[in-house]
Amino acid sequence: YVDEGNNAKAIEEFKKALEINPKFTEVYNNLGVTYHEIADDKNAIAFLNKALEINPKYVDPYNNLGVVYDSLGDKEKAIIFWNRAIEVDPEYVKAYYNLGRCYLSLRRYKEAIALFEKTLEKNPHYVQAHFNLAIAYYNEKQYALAIKHCDEVIKSGYKMPPEILKSLEPYR
Repeated sequence: YVDEGNNAKAIEEFKKALEINPKFTEVYNNLGVTYHEIADDKNAIAFLNKALEINPKYVDPYNNLGVVYDSLGDKEKAIIFWNRAIEVDPEYVKAYYNLGRCYLSLRRYKEAIALFEKTLEKNPHYVQAHFNLAIAYYNEKQYALAIKHCDEVIKSGYKMPPEILKSLEPYR
């Protein structure tokens, strides 16, 4: 039901699954994500925390709590959850990427760059990491590296903002 965009039905079915197995951590996580999609972040946080209460080694709820708190504007809390996700599973690529995006939005470019580079170390085909690296390097005035990552984005079939491409022309 989630894939069909029928969040109300998905929530109903997830709750039925919990009646059968009240320790089903993935269902709590999925409920949290689904509630976040309908902007009911109070329930999203409650269900994601319940998943962690049952299994503190389950990495997805940490990442998803980061997403929820970031969307609420609580960047510091989001950072805590993404760092915890990385602590629990150092191979969890999404957390590096999300943390990098958060630092980019805070204009903490050096930290963002390190996290996007780590994302690419773990998944060299993560186009969004190349995109955000281009922006971060551009803001750090490291134009050759910005161009390199712009080219990776374009090579992957995606577009960079024309104003960035135009401003990099003198450095090509």
